[in-house]
Amino acid sequence: MENSFEKKVVHLIDAYRMIEEQDYVIVGVSGGADSVCLLFVLYRLSRVRKFGLMAAHVEHGIRGKESLEDAAFVEELCRKLDVPLRIRHADVRGMARQEKISTEEAGRRIRYGFFREIAGECASGIHGRVHIAVAHNADDQAETILWNMVRGSGIKGLCGMRPVRDGIIRPLLECTRAEIEAYLIGQGAVWRTDATNLETDYTRNRLRLKVLPVLEKECNHQAARHIVMAGGKLAKAQDYLERQADKALKACMVSERAGAVSLDAALFCSEEEILQEYMLRAAIERTGAGLKNVTSGHIDDIRKLAASCGRKSLSLPGNLTAQLQGGRLSLINAELSPDMAADGEDSLIFVNIEKKYDILIPSCIKIGNIAVKFSLEPWKKQLIPENKYTKWFDYDTIRNKLQVRNRLPGDCLSVTKDGGHKKLKDYFIDEKVPHEKRGQVLLLAEGSQILWAVGYRISEAYKISERTKTVLKVQVMEEF
Repeated sequence: MENSFEKKVVHLIDAYRMIEEQDYVIVGVSGGADSVCLLFVLYRLSRVRKFGLMAAHVEHGIRGKESLEDAAFVEELCRKLDVPLRIRHADVRGMARQEKISTEEAGRRIRYGFFREIAGECASGIHGRVHIAVAHNADDQAETILWNMVRGSGIKGLCGMRPVRDGIIRPLLECTRAEIEAYLIGQGAVWRTDATNLETDYTRNRLRLKVLPVLEKECNHQAARHIVMAGGKLAKAQDYLERQADKALKACMVSERAGAVSLDAALFCSEEEILQEYMLRAAIERTGAGLKNVTSGHIDDIRKLAASCGRKSLSLPGNLTAQLQGGRLSLINAELSPDMAADGEDSLIFVNIEKKYDILIPSCIKIGNIAVKFSLEPWKKQLIPENKYTKWFDYDTIRNKLQVRNRLPGDCLSVTKDGGHKKLKDYFIDEKVPHEKRGQVLLLAEGSQILWAVGYRISEAYKISERTKTVLKVQVMEEF
């Protein structure tokens, strides 16, 4: 391959051992300049390296006739190159509505789901490896790093996209958009232009069309390149910290079983703070709970738990529990290790309360070994994670004094969005709460209206909505 652009792409492919002889590559082709360029380069390389090649296209159904024309363009391109093609027609907007996610995220899930489906089908008949090749370029990398920075990402997010990760390869990651288009023009190739990429409705588009051009014009004409370089340096730091955290985690690990990891709390606390964060993320992944919805705030809470005394527990997203007991910090996935997670759980749900506790906000009340913390936060449409012992309410819907107490005659719970109520007694019967336990369930109430039956559910009437301005956050935790 004599072309200098192609040599640049091949250099990255070889540096990361992306593609070798007898491998099979599935190329995501939208019809835009980047993906057409990737298909051209890999097609030419496949003739030399002797690896298999297939194109995949998702027709999202978003742009009507234009989407269908994109699919027809890709089909004709693959026919000319004699490259097999798989096309999937999808209702991205429908999935976005159903899953309550953005159309961008819905499109991404459908694309990668389709690519992985094809990869799975191909794997059985291939001697080498199967890869999914996508056409992210250096400009995309700069946008990703900048976007992650303004969102408050940690070092991992500031690394940007990796050239190789989880079966996905990005051969164009060091090529700029200008270089890609120049190569295509030199090849006499044409491509499709997605008009939505020129709209500023999406945050990523605004970064591409407004923010980066200003940085390059008014700050440094190589701003995008320097952002990408910084991401590369941070990626090296990230890899180093992950390796060091893995060593430190093994050194202070007391035990490990299915769904549970226990650490020597004192040894854990002796490590540097940043290493503790990496150790905890690695430990959580080892439980099988995953890191979805686990924020830096949750990591800080676990660190504080490890540095405290006595016996305490902390409920986290993803059925995850952190416990401190006997100098051990345990991270437990309740789905895989229910017996460990259940230890002490009932004491957060069933509590004999001798009096009603009137609530001041913000405040923290103590009921024996139970602490109930109340705080206010502005509602900025932030993600509300699932958490059994932390709940968020629309503070603006509360009109009277709140109380923490046990059940009283006449208590009821709003159970439908249209305001349908159910007597608390009937709800407990439906949920099969033992008769002798019903009077011990910890309740948050406004008069006879129950906001939260701890361990069970919250009222529909107090849930956060589009009209919410202030959020009441309530945490129930065990302290010894």
